[in-house]
Amino acid sequence: VLLGVVLSHVDDLLCGGSPRARESILSLEKELGFGSIEHNSFNYCGKKVSQDEHGVIHVTMPEYHANLQPVNVPAHRKKNPDAELNDAEKKQLRAILGSLQWLVAQVRVDQGFALSTLQGEKPTVGTLMRANLLVKTFKASGSFGLRFRPMSLENAGIMVVSDASLGNVNKDGSTAGDVTTKVFSQASYVVLIAEEKMMPGESGKFCLLDARSHRLQRVCRSTF
Repeated sequence: VLLGVVLSHVDDLLCGGSPRARESILSLEKELGFGSIEHNSFNYCGKKVSQDEHGVIHVTMPEYHANLQPVNVPAHRKKNPDAELNDAEKKQLRAILGSLQWLVAQVRVDQGFALSTLQGEKPTVGTLMRANLLVKTFKASGSFGLRFRPMSLENAGIMVVSDASLGNVNKDGSTAGDVTTKVFSQASYVVLIAEEKMMPGESGKFCLLDARSHRLQRVCRSTF
């Protein structure tokens, strides 16, 4: 019987479980000594974690969203969006995309496609401008988060939901171009832990384990 779980990142521990698991962790604290103990609402590795009165765990990153800043693109550069970026601009673009990638990996699974296609583009002024627009999209929905609802693990299972679009991206993963170049497909999947009644196709509770949006390596000319 699963009583509790302990996750670690360097010297930060994240614990959850039954009252018996809590007692075990607190006994460990008496033996080793912890710097501090927080429960129900706290920050862990840049994420705000809280549990409400119904047992639902909420994971958000509002401060990270608030700290995102777009790159200043001079007016004379905006006039030629197809121009290649200089070294300084490329560094700024990598910094923005890296920050957004961290958010997507942690909580923003809803923006996986937008970021993936932007990462595949040739680094031009237009790419930098679109990155700025994506930053604004992230900041406008900075309260977005994941919810993990209490559910029975009795006979629960792992469920994978996947889909793909036909010919909607280029070989590099960008969305620029027409039907002659956009012959690759962007796919996505989510991995869930789902309660028993979802296994045969009924509605039920689930929790997100993993999600990804990515370009398929193969070229398909038809949905058939």
